[in-house]
Amino acid sequence: MSNLACSNHVGRDSDGNRLPPPPAAHIVGAAVDRSGSMVSMEGAPPHQIMEQMKQLSATAKEFNVPTFFTLVAFDNRIEVPINQLNLLTDKLPTLSFLQKHLAPRGMTKLYDSGITTIDMINDQRRTYIANLSKTAAALKPDIKTSYILLTDGEDNSSGFNGQERHCNALSEMRKQNGTMAIFLGANIDASKTGGDLGFSKHTSIQMPPTFEGATQCLRAVSHTLRRATTGSNDCSIDIEPVEDPPVNFSQPPQFLTQAVLLRQ
Repeated sequence: MSNLACSNHVGRDSDGNRLPPPPAAHIVGAAVDRSGSMVSMEGAPPHQIMEQMKQLSATAKEFNVPTFFTLVAFDNRIEVPINQLNLLTDKLPTLSFLQKHLAPRGMTKLYDSGITTIDMINDQRRTYIANLSKTAAALKPDIKTSYILLTDGEDNSSGFNGQERHCNALSEMRKQNGTMAIFLGANIDASKTGGDLGFSKHTSIQMPPTFEGATQCLRAVSHTLRRATTGSNDCSIDIEPVEDPPVNFSQPPQFLTQAVLLRQ
């Protein structure tokens, strides 16, 4: 079950420094806003989450790293369409599945959804370690954890004191596990909101509320997650221009048509 020796992939960087080995496992949890206002991004999130899983799956296979992906979708409700999918061995969902579960609707339960995702990441990490052999566990294997929170607005549906509860939960997870935590925020001050929620200002990214903006930011996150799967501790997020033209919405796809109806 564990992957504690990946010597074939331990190399050196351009300066000749020895690169760290890949982790024993990588646990990724993404909480993605699907509130009604997300319609402005024109379907970019499901497309880019699909590409993110494909890229992580390819990297998991290249480096033989069990990589577990959880997707939490939220409006004023919290849903878990994907729970601990093993990208090393399991079949990926379809794009239509993601489009269905990320179709914009409802309000924004931001804080509680993030806390739910943090709890799931922590539980999955504990379970993975508990299932290791005594010999493997004694080696204290490196279990990478990554948390992504994406929203296009302020919380308006969580329980009491949600911002502080999220900040405390994330700060503790980062302290205990060294979790890489990335906040993508549109229509808000992402640096301030991310900081209030316990994210580093360096990984709190201002995301334009458009197809191109969401695509740029989510692609950058995918590259950062890939590096984490290879063993890198580089959590920089490099935003690159989008060359793909936006989707033609002269005839909106069914999932967006349904989303507009839900908002009315």
